[in-house]
Amino acid sequence: MAEDFHYKLLRIGMHSQLETLNGFQEARSRIPNPRLKEAALVISQYCNSRQVHYVIDELMSAGIPFVLLTAAENPWPYNKYAAVTLRISCSESRYKMGSFASRTAMLFLLDCLYGEIFSRQYERNKDNLAAFSKRKTERDYYYTFLPEKPAEDLT
Repeated sequence: MAEDFHYKLLRIGMHSQLETLNGFQEARSRIPNPRLKEAALVISQYCNSRQVHYVIDELMSAGIPFVLLTAAENPWPYNKYAAVTLRISCSESRYKMGSFASRTAMLFLLDCLYGEIFSRQYERNKDNLAAFSKRKTERDYYYTFLPEKPAEDLT
């Protein structure tokens, strides 16, 4: 879900950084870029891991505001520090086969958030998306190794 959201932001030309492996956020430079207005999106199903605590502590010490997306009924104290808490209702227990409902709900919320971001600079984002799509269609040079027609003698 986070990778999908990250990819959508990149496609419209927004600066986005996603750390998918625990600990990799520590490699991020602590020197702030004054040209960027930073904000973070913290996605955590239950908000109860040491890693979530560590990430939020790092964000707060760097003065970076964050949005918390969670299914936790009581994400205290994190919701107290978040600029916004987006909480989904989740009837799934920890002992489940899959997180179908919560994953769908979180994806829906992220799509709504992306829609809002997109609409803020609609024309610019529409142009960026069109330029991205054009670049993708012009990249046929990646596939020059494969012949257009199957060779008769390879069968």
